[in-house]
Amino acid sequence: MPIIQVLSRLDQRNRKRLGWLTLGVVIVLAYPFKTTVVPVWPLRVLDDAGAAVAGINVTEHWQHNSLESVGHEENLSTDHAGHFIFPARAIRASLFSRAFAPLAKIVREGNGTKLGRYASVVVWGSKNYDTAVAIYKSGEEPTAEIVIGRDR
Repeated sequence: MPIIQVLSRLDQRNRKRLGWLTLGVVIVLAYPFKTTVVPVWPLRVLDDAGAAVAGINVTEHWQHNSLESVGHEENLSTDHAGHFIFPARAIRASLFSRAFAPLAKIVREGNGTKLGRYASVVVWGSKNYDTAVAIYKSGEEPTAEIVIGRDR
């Protein structure tokens, strides 16, 4: 039986209920739920002798590959004790987007498509030190220290 015939046989009260139910489902599918891409990331930069490295550039890169087409980045410098803290990074996406965005990305990019969360920190920009990278693994605590070698 076609859906139109089924709907036409419903009384006014049941049509109204069905309308509210449909509206509720649409709202839930369209609501942009929040997802953390990377949690707060406090990190201390040390040299290979264990001394704090002050004033060196640190760049955080992050992206939810399943839901975003471009990544993000923020640059900071370490304080006098070699510390810095990047805030938690989050995005909002609807259940509809979460279901179809990864599929669309796979269709566009093929089998080598990267999906899921990605974040990294790059320590760089000093002629006295090497460049170093720390990569965040989803579900784990971010790296708390990164050791960089002196450029000799």
